[in-house]
Amino acid sequence: MAIKFREFKKLDSKRCSEIIKDALEKEEFCDKPKILKEYNAEGLLKKSKEIHYFVIIKKSIFLRIEVVVGLGGIKDSGELKTVYIDPQFQEKGFGRELMKFLEKKAREMKLKKLFLWSAQKQIDFYKGLGYELRHKNKDDTYMEKELK
Repeated sequence: MAIKFREFKKLDSKRCSEIIKDALEKEEFCDKPKILKEYNAEGLLKKSKEIHYFVIIKKSIFLRIEVVVGLGGIKDSGELKTVYIDPQFQEKGFGRELMKFLEKKAREMKLKKLFLWSAQKQIDFYKGLGYELRHKNKDDTYMEKELK
């Protein structure tokens, strides 16, 4: 798998908002319209002022093209935000690679712990990466991981 990472740019906002919309399409939760509005292209740009966003890019060696297939962000507090992979590219290792990259960035930021709020559907994914379940409510699950 040929991939690379880079910081989120203004030009990524439309593609990333589409990824989020597609990823949330089949999810059921109470704030869905609000969340979709919050993570439209304009909303992502606004959030990028307080969240260190990165994109994961799939490189096609044969076609010589690059496609943004996901994004994820880290707040200075250690909270992971907006971790999404395009549904077409899920379960192919991109999410795992993105998380490894975000953890590396967190260590560079001198963070000792990461935490996140996960939908029910992703709990096992995060557990497999060493995140521990700390609190659960109707729509979200709070998880955290000590960084070594």
